Amino acid sequence: MIAVRPLDGSFMIDDDVTNPVADNDVVPAQEVAAQPEPDDLELADDLLEDVDAEEEYVEVEREGKKYRVHKALEKDLLLQADYTRKTQTLAEERKAVEAQKALIQQRAEFQETFAKDFAKFHNVQDQLAQYEKLDWNALFQSNPNEANRLQFQYSQLKDQRDNLGRELTQKQQQRQLDEQQETAKRIEQGRAELAKRIPNWSPETARKVSDFAVKTYGFTAEEVGSIVDPRAVEALYHASIGKQFLERQRAQSGKPQQPEAHPVPQVGAKRTAPVTDLSRIKDPEAWVRERNRQLAKKRQA
Repeated sequence: MIAVRPLDGSFMIDDDVTNPVADNDVVPAQEVAAQPEPDDLELADDLLEDVDAEEEYVEVEREGKKYRVHKALEKDLLLQADYTRKTQTLAEERKAVEAQKALIQQRAEFQETFAKDFAKFHNVQDQLAQYEKLDWNALFQSNPNEANRLQFQYSQLKDQRDNLGRELTQKQQQRQLDEQQETAKRIEQGRAELAKRIPNWSPETARKVSDFAVKTYGFTAEEVGSIVDPRAVEALYHASIGKQFLERQRAQSGKPQQPEAHPVPQVGAKRTAPVTDLSRIKDPEAWVRERNRQLAKKRQA
């Protein structure tokens, strides 16, 4: 019921007017006070969002640097990193193959040119041999003009032979120098690659691998020193490690068992019976008897 003010200013009670607020819609005062303020709700939502956001991010490492990325991208980044690593490895191998092909091509061209110059040298040598068979004294007496002409040709051929010989020697020396430089370069590249493949690779490790190859497989020191492919050296290294492991395994399997140590009794001290190892007793009844004996001994002590 509610109070209704009449026009004359007095008050009266109208029983026919119903309260528009139902009883079941009334919120108790305690519940109203207990409800959080809107700002508190927003703060709680922000905290939950921060927790979820923190769980959705992970740390990944790329090229020595660490990054925080969304967790959904982690797998893709790892796949991309693996693809990049394999692509780089493939590119390096392809580069090495191309360099090897270029080196083979250079060697083939050198051999072809050297062979042609060498053939010219021998051709001149053969012509000189024909001139050396002439009887110069008789030729000068019978036909001095022809003798002078032939002697001039002979002198030119000797100069040509000497020039060809010097050129062949210089080319051969230059080729040997190029081979040495190329070998030194490949050895240096191989060492750098071995440092990536084998932990703590050092000259001492290289010496041990070389000794292993000589003693085990019969290589000569020169043959081992001429190996420039890091894969071959890596294979020898792993073979040496495996051999050492097998030798240790054989040594341990053939080593006699050490006798079980027992305390040395002191002079004048009360002797006590040695404690039997229950794990060595196979008979169940004997095990129970020994166990009871040990328990009784502990109670007496």
